[in-house]
Amino acid sequence: MLTPETAGTKQPCGLFDLMSRSAGIAVLHPGGHDATKRLCTMMQISRGHRVLDLACGQGRTSMFLHKTYGCDVTGIDKSEELIAKAKQALPAALAPSVRFETGDALHLPFPDASFDRVIAQAFFILIDDMDQALAEIHRVLKPGGVFGAIELSWIGVPSKKAYNELVDNTCSTLIPRVKPAEGWEQFFMSKPFHLAASEHEPMPSGLLQMVRAEGFMNSVKIMGRMIANRAIRKKTMTVQRTFSKFANFLGYGLFALEKKRQEVPCFQLKSTGKY
Repeated sequence: MLTPETAGTKQPCGLFDLMSRSAGIAVLHPGGHDATKRLCTMMQISRGHRVLDLACGQGRTSMFLHKTYGCDVTGIDKSEELIAKAKQALPAALAPSVRFETGDALHLPFPDASFDRVIAQAFFILIDDMDQALAEIHRVLKPGGVFGAIELSWIGVPSKKAYNELVDNTCSTLIPRVKPAEGWEQFFMSKPFHLAASEHEPMPSGLLQMVRAEGFMNSVKIMGRMIANRAIRKKTMTVQRTFSKFANFLGYGLFALEKKRQEVPCFQLKSTGKY
């Protein structure tokens, strides 16, 4: 598997800033809202759970979790701008059970064993110190609690030419951090976690996927910004074309892991693949 050293390194890209701040895209993780719903099923979230939504962005997943499962949710993100947007979008009726705060994922401002569930979507590929972030997730989870993640994953081995094209056309920081599904599983289990369930999917793309993830109204707004702004339009279309072109190599994985509390996990291991 190619690494940043074998492919060369570049300055960090501005892909996520462009997509979120300029284009107004709210759902940035692979698979969109459909993947979030599948992950929540794998995590067995239920009423009464305390859930941490890590790198919550504008808070859509946090609000979905409470509306769907009746759980108590804390969303945390390092971006004060995104947290302000999440608070602004939060209906007053949800405020007692959904809260948002600015914080550092490497030093979570919560006591040990604070949460029943932690969810993180396209989070690890965006940070430098993955080990510290995983240690913090493990620390704030209760014994027997479940951590769920969605991450970009290799589903095939790209040539150096294909790899470099992905780096050039998407994000020079993000692509070198992608792991194969087995690599993510091994990384997550480097801390005392049991792998409870996993799924591996090809990368979705296209207008229909955007509408499903963003909703009709926000999709119309995004399209309007793309039409009005050539730079946004060019970058967004380039990213979409590149992901489509290399769909045989790049997909995403859903992972649910239980924090160990006894020798035998309460979940049964289940892994599916749809390549």
